[in-house]
Amino acid sequence: MTAKYRASDGHLLWAEKDSGVGATGWDVSSEVEVDERGNVYVAGRSETVTGADILVLKYDADGTVRWRRRFSWIGYVYHEVKAMEYACGRLALLARAEGPSGAEFLTIAIDSADGDTAWVKRYQYPGRTDNRPSDLACDAAGGVYVTGTVTVPPGYTTYYTAMYDRDGNQAWAMVHDDTSRVDSESRGLCASADWCVVTGSRGAGSTSDFMTIKYAYDVGVKSPPSARLPVLPRSGSVDAGAEQIAAGTAFDVTGRRVTARANGTSTGNQLPPGVYFLRQGGNICTAKVVVASK
Repeated sequence: MTAKYRASDGHLLWAEKDSGVGATGWDVSSEVEVDERGNVYVAGRSETVTGADILVLKYDADGTVRWRRRFSWIGYVYHEVKAMEYACGRLALLARAEGPSGAEFLTIAIDSADGDTAWVKRYQYPGRTDNRPSDLACDAAGGVYVTGTVTVPPGYTTYYTAMYDRDGNQAWAMVHDDTSRVDSESRGLCASADWCVVTGSRGAGSTSDFMTIKYAYDVGVKSPPSARLPVLPRSGSVDAGAEQIAAGTAFDVTGRRVTARANGTSTGNQLPPGVYFLRQGGNICTAKVVVASK
């Protein structure tokens, strides 16, 4: 059951229950997201006669169901949703899928407007059946980051973290190499344009510690095909004149961050002549191309 309450006084605005077509047993929703228009997305598992599928629903702001989507694959008998996040007009969902070859990471990108599947990615550590996804995050450009726990030779558990771009291409993947061979389990993740942080536990026997890892990486920024190329004067502020540049971060053509901006003013470094890409702040999913000149 999904319920919406008014924030000011807790008044119940609507409550809806839905099991979807084909459900025969327990249906448990575990994740909820809200977009900028007030639409509500819920996801969880829905039991059938053969196992458990993934069920995702979209409600509008008034509680009317706009679409339902059920996800299952031949050979996979049990699916459990671990995390979901909305960004850039899409839902990103991370689940654990169990089949004949063991458990896998299952990452799904869903277009929020109509519920169509944008892409699906699976991962299983080679030769290992115990793969445990745990968390997911998105960045402002639609990139999707997943983390969880895998078992590696000679038999200890460690962190697995990967990033997919908006089109579902894997940009990188990391399996943490713990030379001491002590078990660790990844439980949480957050990400930005410049780094990714995962956290969890590491320990042996009856004791464990927090373990947090930060990954840094180069960022490439793509411009939309119709992007204009405003010519900017080379100055300390690199103002855009009539084309006001919002707060954001500038990158060169190789994807290297060259300067941060705030309220249309650079942090003090003058940009040399050249072409730069400006990633704007907030939840804006496009990059602006700018040209700095003398």
